[in-house]
Amino acid sequence: MIYIIRHGKAEPHIKRDFDRELTEKGRVELKKNFEKFKEDFKSKNFKVYTSPYTRAVQTAEIFCDVFDTEYEILEELGFGNSGYADIVNKLGNDMDYILIGHQPYISEAIYKLTGANVAVKKGSIHRVG
Repeated sequence: MIYIIRHGKAEPHIKRDFDRELTEKGRVELKKNFEKFKEDFKSKNFKVYTSPYTRAVQTAEIFCDVFDTEYEILEELGFGNSGYADIVNKLGNDMDYILIGHQPYISEAIYKLTGANVAVKKGSIHRVG
């Protein structure tokens, strides 16, 4: 199974986009969201990959705190160069994956993989495989 998560609510575009951090409200909402997700997520064999952007890394840190695991940075999730759908198609079937990234790449990947047009809100979790 593959889950794609959009980073939480971030600061306004005052800083360079790469450096924008999560707001306190964004952090609190993510923690609640991930704790609720943990109640239903039964996988014990999964990997977490995140975009290198600060707000995505902070989202991964909160997720990994809740799930007591670690994350890896995957550059392609930050820049969308090869497309998220291509990244998903390269992942193996031997475990579950959590990918943390950005719009519009997430909605484009969901559409390409499932044919569904979905609203991708900050902090939302989408199962695509």
